[in-house]
Amino acid sequence: MQPHTEIYADDNLYKKYIRHKIRVAKGLLSENIPIIQQRLEEGDKVLVVCNTVKQAQSIYQLLDSPNKVLLRWSI
Repeated sequence: MQPHTEIYADDNLYKKYIRHKIRVAKGLLSENIPIIQQRLEEGDKVLVVCNTVKQAQSIYQLLDSPNKVLLRWSI
């Protein structure tokens, strides 16, 4: 086995590669629609996770974005 050198990254290097920001909002999802809509208008990508198909369809209808997509997955 060839000799190797360990490389240690500093905090600045880790910060450079942060790809996602996760925000868990308090309250009901419907109470956070204005914040979600604002983020969409600012060009941010937003993932909204709902517990039911009915809720997902309702939130989908409330959001105004040409790029919105409704995905459904079940086991």
